[in-house]
Amino acid sequence: MTTTRPPLPPLLIPTPDDFVGMAKLSTIAFKEKQGCESTQESEDNQLKAYRQYASKYPGKLQNCRILKDETSGLVIASCQLQGPNDPPDLSFPSFMRHELSPGEVYLEVIACHPDHTGKGLGSHLLKWADDHAKNVLKAEFLSLQVMQRNIGAAKLYERKGYVVTRNPHDGGCLGQFCTGLSIFCLLGFKYWKILYMVKDLKGEHSPSKDTASDEPPITKDPTKE
Repeated sequence: MTTTRPPLPPLLIPTPDDFVGMAKLSTIAFKEKQGCESTQESEDNQLKAYRQYASKYPGKLQNCRILKDETSGLVIASCQLQGPNDPPDLSFPSFMRHELSPGEVYLEVIACHPDHTGKGLGSHLLKWADDHAKNVLKAEFLSLQVMQRNIGAAKLYERKGYVVTRNPHDGGCLGQFCTGLSIFCLLGFKYWKILYMVKDLKGEHSPSKDTASDEPPITKDPTKE
């Protein structure tokens, strides 16, 4: 006997009323990546970034979507893109912020509350990211970063069409080493290498398949695990 998955909640553009819930979700979803920050410090940092977007970069919020529990009204999943006219993720230190290449849209955040995993929310948001990046932001490719040790997430992204490639802004061997050391220190001495993954949105063979590398890129991941 097959079970029918309940319908997914609607995708919503976040408003200031959602910022606290989004900050709490991010803190819960990525708790083990807080490093030296306390839970409250991490939540405050996220909340400050969302408020900056609303006051200085309102277009950034148009490139975000959230899903809310229809009973409690709590934010249970979120997705955030960096488009061509957007600032990078302001909750990160400046040296960890992503630098876009021509034609690129970057998947900064995809988060799901632990109590709501396995319901298709992540795949729903990834599908929205594909469509929005290609049809609204006119991207040629979509990218993300994931910790190399997070094998499950990397395999998921591969199934969704992402392939590992070299980050063009990785700063070479020295840059990769410095970034790895910074990540290791900032994220609680748990992570070192990051994979930069790319999905071609032009319907053509992705050049990243020809340049795939196990070398970590420079910037970040604390979002995708």
